[in-house]
Amino acid sequence: MKAVIVIDIGTSSVRGVLVSADGQFLHLIQKASEPDFLLDGRVEQNVSVWSDSLTEILGQMDGFVKASAPKIEVQAVSITSQRSSLIVLDEKDEPLGPAIMWQDKRTIPVIESLRAVEEMVFRKTGSPLNPVYLAPKIRWLTENCPDMAAKASTYLSIADYVAFLLTNRKQTDWTYASRTSMFHIYRKEWDPELLELFGARPGQLCALCPPGSVLGPLQSGRFRDLSFHGVPVVSAGGDQQNAALGLGLIEVGDCEINLGTGAYILSVAAALPETFNGDAVINCYCLADKYVLETNLICCGSLIDWLKRVFFPEADAAGFYAALDLELSSNASQVVALPYFQGRGAPDWNSHATGSFLNLNLASERADLLNALVDGICFEVKTHLDIMERYMGQAVTAVKVAGGLGKNRRIMQKLSNILDRKLLIYSNPEASAIGAFLQAMHALEPERPLAGLYEAIRARDSVTCFVPEADLERSQIDASYEAFRESYRKLFA
Repeated sequence: MKAVIVIDIGTSSVRGVLVSADGQFLHLIQKASEPDFLLDGRVEQNVSVWSDSLTEILGQMDGFVKASAPKIEVQAVSITSQRSSLIVLDEKDEPLGPAIMWQDKRTIPVIESLRAVEEMVFRKTGSPLNPVYLAPKIRWLTENCPDMAAKASTYLSIADYVAFLLTNRKQTDWTYASRTSMFHIYRKEWDPELLELFGARPGQLCALCPPGSVLGPLQSGRFRDLSFHGVPVVSAGGDQQNAALGLGLIEVGDCEINLGTGAYILSVAAALPETFNGDAVINCYCLADKYVLETNLICCGSLIDWLKRVFFPEADAAGFYAALDLELSSNASQVVALPYFQGRGAPDWNSHATGSFLNLNLASERADLLNALVDGICFEVKTHLDIMERYMGQAVTAVKVAGGLGKNRRIMQKLSNILDRKLLIYSNPEASAIGAFLQAMHALEPERPLAGLYEAIRARDSVTCFVPEADLERSQIDASYEAFRESYRKLFA
């Protein structure tokens, strides 16, 4: 039996998934990798988390492969990862400190200092200045840690670092490069003017390649005893792009929502938009001939974790969700919650926005706050979906959903009600892993149509469909949405 190993690196865990060539999930290993949230808005993580997790996962996967009957032949390792965390290596390829994670807010002053050149950055990269991206982190290091910057030999994303551990080669694909603010999205190359702006030298960045490329063989000495040592290592592209591919976003106009730690709304584009005002970003897609329009909520599932920690500190996960189900109502809350606990992403990229509850009174109860915060997440998704539809020039009738929150029926029903759209959720939630598997199979067998591969792997799934409830008070939802938007304008616009 032929198979592919997918390494799927998220914000809170690293997963290894063994997938047979016909799309069957054979084995899954998951290692927790929670970042450290520091009081001053910094978010960091020890780089050894990824090297240790990779060693454990591949070692355990090798044991599973060797013990399996019928025999499993691993054909490739495919990597997909969170996209905008920075790792700095010295000339001996040792980390110079912890990774600066994508949620880290130390770069906000850097962004503010560069407003005069934002239009130039946007024109070349397809994205406005964004504190999440790698380049502002690099400039922050040059300004605040000059000794560390002077020792920096290579700047990498987590995916680049993991690929280096496997292949001994420093390469990055276009999906990660387009999340740096240094990649010319039209020319598909590092831009010298942008490198100088952010304080990076060409030799400090990885070589570029299209997503879906074979980076080289698995040849690192640390993995020489694996039975699949020497197989091709594929850069599948960023996790959000692969989640979209894993949900079947192949044709222009396809749209999906990924509700993880943060939330991402993506749609496929064949070319860069002719007019583009910065309320979304455009990145390279994991299909090398296409682009992806994207918006994001910085906080999504992390807000549900906050609800549990604050309001249900003694409950386990099952008890918390059971209680949440009882307290969530179909209609929108009278309380307004702005879900910007770590700032706002699209459409205005406001790093100064904060989480806020409004319209409270002495009659307000816990259920009002729970409903308001879930409503706030759903309202923000609605704002982003409206942006996508405007660029696509057409309404989206059904949206595919992935991510942890998709497991909660009450939250999904609320989202369907507020969006006034049908939601489709597949029984296999590993959308990023499916996308990375498809990328590996396409790299190994480029003559096989991608759509056919997708249909084959999803044929095993059941699909849950949520539609708006018929007896909703639509006028109340509309009024609550307008109150939500007006509250943001008054506080932060």
